[in-house]
Formats: sequence, structure tokens, C-alpha cells
Amino acid sequence: MNRAERDFKKQLRKRRWIGWSCTLFFGFCLAVAVAIGDVLFSLLSLLMTGLGIWVLAGARKMSAYTSDYRPGEGFKRFRKTRGQKLRALTLTQWAILVFAAAVLVFDAGSHTTMLTVSLVSLLSIQFYIKPRIKLHRSVDALVLDELRYVGLFAPEEEVRALYKDFELWTDARPGSMVLAATRYDYVAAALRPDGHFDAVRIPLTEVRQLRIQNTGMSGRALLLSVGDGRYEQIERHLRGRSRTDSPEEFISDFLAILDECRPGYERPQNDSWPA
Repeated sequence: MNRAERDFKKQLRKRRWIGWSCTLFFGFCLAVAVAIGDVLFSLLSLLMTGLGIWVLAGARKMSAYTSDYRPGEGFKRFRKTRGQKLRALTLTQWAILVFAAAVLVFDAGSHTTMLTVSLVSLLSIQFYIKPRIKLHRSVDALVLDELRYVGLFAPEEEVRALYKDFELWTDARPGSMVLAATRYDYVAAALRPDGHFDAVRIPLTEVRQLRIQNTGMSGRALLLSVGDGRYEQIERHLRGRSRTDSPEEFISDFLAILDECRPGYERPQNDSWPA
């Protein structure tokens, strides 16, 4: 069992524990609240119980380790363009503002608690989630030049999407990871102590299995598994350690490239790549 798989199983156990704890505890609170006739406490307990069930449902989906890849199908979250993601986040912010205003106007619940939650949500979206989308670079040209210099990519090789778990080339250390989608291959590489890379490649046209699993908040950490359905399966944990390398945006770019290399596939006209 490699490190990526161990991390995945750890996250799965954690989600199951959180889901069951939340469901059982707040389910009990709901029964008590209904018994004593506390409407607000009943609603909050119902909400938290539903959240626990949702976490359990997500953990169940995580247990499916691989799935067949079909061009243009599945992975809807990652097939959205950057503009679509940013618009959805902006609408979410407006919904939070409307909710906060409703709490004040109708004097519902604890103003302090509700407004604090609303403020934290707004700030998280504006200063954490949105910047991860906006600052992502599909290909960092400076780092790509260094990767060509050490021989990971040939001078004429077209690299269309690049992910690294370090921000600057000077930050790279032995074991540092690089993922890329070239015109023809999916590449996963790790830096050796001698400054060169060990790399594994799967031709894009031979990718048959693909699994993408969230292991962190807001796309910050993702587990990516790519396989040809026969001999090769590459699993890597994208931890989002660089401000200019979003795991979610890299996978969006990778999916677009993967779709486009399949004969007969036509990308929808209302989408553009990269976004």
C-alpha cells in the first residue's frame, strides 16, 4: 500500500467517524429538543443530523476506488470553467448575505452566532477559495524551463498542464512531485537527490480509469488515480502547497486535455479551454 492510498484510507476512516458521531449525537439532541418543544434547537439539531448523513453518503462514494473514464462524462465539478466556478461562488456569497439580512429582519435565532457564521463564510470564499482559482497557473513557464533543463521534458515537448507541490524551483526538495499533461502523455514525476526526476508516463489515449477524491477543504487536497486498466496505475496526493498550483484547477485542465485527445469528441461550444 503506497502513501497516497494510506492517506486516502485515513481520510475515509475520519469521514466515517465524523459522519456517525454527528448523526448519532445530533439525532439524540433532536429527540430531546422535540420532547421539550424547543423549536430552534430542533431545527439546528435536524440540520446537523442531516449534515452527518451527508458526510456518511460522501464517505460511501469514496469507497469506490476507481471508475471507468468516458470522454465528457462524470466529474461535473471539475468540468466547470474558472468563470463558472467564480460565478457560483459569487452567487453563494449573495445567498449568505440574504440569509444574514433575513436573520436580522425577522429576529430569528441568535444574531451573534448566525452573523458570525455568515461573516466567516463570506471571508473564506473571498480570501481563500476564490484566490486559489484566480492565481492558478496552467503552466509555470519558469519552472517548466528548469524541468526541461534537468531532462524531465524534451525541448520540443508541448506541456499543456502542470502541477507541482512547491512554489518556486528553489523550494524543490528530494521527493517533490510534478504532474503534467503533455500533448500525448500523462506524466507523474518525483525529484531524486541528484537533481533529476523519476517519471512514469501513461499515453493519454490509453487512460481507461480515473478517480478523483477530495481529501481536504475546497479542493485544497485531492487524491488522483489514473490507470490504463491493464498494467499501469498512478496514484498521487495533490496537497495544494503552492499558491499558484490548485489541485482542482490542474485536474480541470487535465480532464479537458484528456477529452480533447479522444477521436470524435467535441467540446461544448459554450466552454473554452483553458478558462
